[in-house]
Amino acid sequence: IIFFSLQTQAQFTISGRVLTESGSEPLSKASVYINNSTIGTATNENGDYILRDIKPGVYEVIVSYVGYDVIVYKIEIKSADLRLSFKLVPKVKEMRDILVVTSNQREKWLTILRENFLGLTLAAERTKILNEEDIFFELGPTKNVVQAFSDVPLIIVNKELGYRLYFDLQEFYFD
Repeated sequence: IIFFSLQTQAQFTISGRVLTESGSEPLSKASVYINNSTIGTATNENGDYILRDIKPGVYEVIVSYVGYDVIVYKIEIKSADLRLSFKLVPKVKEMRDILVVTSNQREKWLTILRENFLGLTLAAERTKILNEEDIFFELGPTKNVVQAFSDVPLIIVNKELGYRLYFDLQEFYFD
């Protein structure tokens, strides 16, 4: 019984390196995180990362960096730490109709995004998207439509509930 309870409480790490496709250059400040969790980090100047306090289970490790395709890698942690290196492939440039708007219009659209993405609760009021400057708006089919996206994961901190998470905003649509 003691062995079983120690095993169920075991926590492990995932560590490794994020490199360019050729493997010749480390990618500093790449995002590496466990999908649907608050476990995440950015790589250091050598492309190294470490994710700590991971319980046994099946997870998706997400690796992203501006200008590169996102990697979603499924893993299973059983009874040992993992060492995983990732090579990112440059993203094919996609032209999007990014809007250049006034600061008042941008703030109005960010408010719509915050209210519909984070919610209108007391906890939502204490939640911050730390990198809102990475959110871009694009043309919708009508002028009443707000569409947004980000090329990098949004860093969301909720002080009310005590968490930090990383979210890939592929597309936000509000009509």
